[in-house]
Amino acid sequence: MRAITEHLRRWVSEPVHCHAVVRRAALSILALSLAAAFGSPAGAQSGAKFEKEWAKLVTAAKKEGRLVLSTGAIPEYQHIFDAFKAKFGISIVTDGGSGSSRSTRILAERRAGRFTVDVGLMSVAANTRRMEPAGTLVDLPSLLIHPDVVDTSKWYLNRHWYVDGKGTKTIFVYSARANNSWRFWYNTNKLSKKDIASLKTPWDFLEPQWIGKMADQSWSDPGRLGGMLEMYFAPDAGPKWIKKYFTEMDVLFTGDTRLEESWIIRGRRPLKWDEGDIGNVLRKFKSKFPIEVVELPRQRGKLEARGSECCINILKKAPHPNAAKLFVNWFLTKEIQTMTHMSKPPRRYTSLRTDGVPPGNTQKIHRRVPGTIYYFRDFDKDYRAKEKAARAFIIKNYRGPKKVAQIHTGKVVKIKRAGRRVTIDYKGKKVLAKLSSRRTKVTIDGKKAKRKDVKVGMTCTFIYPGPGKTAKQVNCK
Repeated sequence: MRAITEHLRRWVSEPVHCHAVVRRAALSILALSLAAAFGSPAGAQSGAKFEKEWAKLVTAAKKEGRLVLSTGAIPEYQHIFDAFKAKFGISIVTDGGSGSSRSTRILAERRAGRFTVDVGLMSVAANTRRMEPAGTLVDLPSLLIHPDVVDTSKWYLNRHWYVDGKGTKTIFVYSARANNSWRFWYNTNKLSKKDIASLKTPWDFLEPQWIGKMADQSWSDPGRLGGMLEMYFAPDAGPKWIKKYFTEMDVLFTGDTRLEESWIIRGRRPLKWDEGDIGNVLRKFKSKFPIEVVELPRQRGKLEARGSECCINILKKAPHPNAAKLFVNWFLTKEIQTMTHMSKPPRRYTSLRTDGVPPGNTQKIHRRVPGTIYYFRDFDKDYRAKEKAARAFIIKNYRGPKKVAQIHTGKVVKIKRAGRRVTIDYKGKKVLAKLSSRRTKVTIDGKKAKRKDVKVGMTCTFIYPGPGKTAKQVNCK
């Protein structure tokens, strides 16, 4: 076939003096040859056949009159639900709430013989941990009939993305959040641009000069470990990074986001690694306070499907099966995926279509960079097993950080016994620390040193239980 096609291409392009009809015929043969060689996407239909089936589907869906849709993304997608009703005259009834509460209710109803929901816009977690194991979802490929949807060449990496744990094709992932960089915030009154210029990788935040400078959210809730899980699996961080961050950096943790915001704005803790839950608030008030955000490139980009704005499915025994089929096909077209990008900002998810869907209100930091191949965590077959171990590691290290009683900084005024005893002037008071050759980590200008290298006149920071005690760290410059 390749030889035939190439021969026809050469023949058509040669400057022979043939009749135009003959040339058009040759072009027609070429088109048919290419179609035979490459085929049509699975499930795709000819234009006339599709239009006939689509019209039949619309008629059947209109007779059903409504669609019951379970989603937590009602504010974000209300304009889409309104557009569906305007186009087809079919009302959409939604429920709202978290994925966990919605899946619990749906499964309880189904056990009681009540089948009330047609379509779900649910998170990966709700689908793979609750809905799929219960056998409530329909295989989608045979129900996708719209040529604009079926054509896999219009989707990321030329495929459809089904995240089902059992290898079925019931959970269609249509959008994902791209993470191309790390973000951190700092107080511009407390830290200089020169200070910030030294922060180029996650490991730079763990240098001695940043001890006691950072604040963060609480990591005691097993259900809110997403940000730290990213660090665990990131090639430029990992478990060792997490352990040091928790146990050696004297980070101030809180479960109150307002405190986090206050600490960085007022400068009590002038550095915030990973913006977490307070990023949107800080951006809102950035022009009013001495704060700035910085982005650092990640070693490896990542895609993740989270929340109700990632996935779509159809439930078995749907009360309005034709409306469900119509909505899913319509929703996945380029036209409607473009509408998803017009949701209320800031929008963090971008469609997995690659045929020119404009970015709309999606945050720049969460848009895919053309030509970049990402690690798609949700499609790592081993991730769930790895995630369980990662969660246990994070909680263990967060719950048991070694508490640093005090941090004192001042000029060295006295040294005894070759560095075994060092005294600094701390706010007019003389405070002494013991330095152990094995238990005390000593650095000078950020480089590892020995206790005998500490000299009078240096400025040193003691990290220790208190005056007269053995220091865990002594950082001098």
